[in-house]
Amino acid sequence: MRNIFLFVLLTIVFPLAGMAQQVCISEEEEELLELVNDFRKKNDKEKIEPSVVMCYVADVHTKDLYLNYKNSLNCNLYYWSDKGRWSKCCNDNSFSCMYDKPFELTGYRSKGYELISYYSDGISIESVVKNWKENRAASNFLLQEGKYSNKNWMVIGVSIFEGYISVWMGELSDKKGSPKVCKGNSGKTKNIIADEVPIYILIVGNHPTKKLAQKEVEKLKNRGYENAFFIKHNSRYRIIADRYYGYAASKKAKNNLPKRYNKSWITKE
Repeated sequence: MRNIFLFVLLTIVFPLAGMAQQVCISEEEEELLELVNDFRKKNDKEKIEPSVVMCYVADVHTKDLYLNYKNSLNCNLYYWSDKGRWSKCCNDNSFSCMYDKPFELTGYRSKGYELISYYSDGISIESVVKNWKENRAASNFLLQEGKYSNKNWMVIGVSIFEGYISVWMGELSDKKGSPKVCKGNSGKTKNIIADEVPIYILIVGNHPTKKLAQKEVEKLKNRGYENAFFIKHNSRYRIIADRYYGYAASKKAKNNLPKRYNKSWITKE
């Protein structure tokens, strides 16, 4: 049996604009929530309220891992692909990319914390929680002990998908409330209504011809700006390093640009 534990502190930075479908959880995920709270109760800890936001973030991550994660990528389960409207992550040991995810996806305005496991063969939820109880890092995470003793878990979200099991915690209540149990379809799709947040673009150049713009975009991509593109603005072509959810993200990216782009600027998309 393959068993991987990852414990990730996720500081929230940028939200994702407007999606509007209802979040629900499977009966198996409901059982996981109950087992975690039962474990807490037996250790004199308060119940944590299930969260629409945290369940959604967990669900997106498990499905992204299933669809796009490959061991050959030399990334661990901190991985997020470039196949959605979120920033790509591998395991660069900085965690700066991972810190963005809950706010990036939902607009949740507080820190998030993730425990994620993977089992390559079938395992019961009772066995998963039993393993977590016997693992000090996982147990501390669930009980707010050890390095988590200064945390105050207010909300919890879970997702179980094709061997990936994700638990998220947050210290801010969720105004979207608690998810309901899905009816009749364990393979449901989850989504939420997120606050509308402006998307910003980081402009690093301005060229008179399309050919020059294409060349500059290729240079950017070779320098690691994989999402670089250009747009026509009036009679010229603006070179865009990337798109960002929230001004803070675009400002941070601008500050990290090479000196050759010191005349770059930020604007709303």
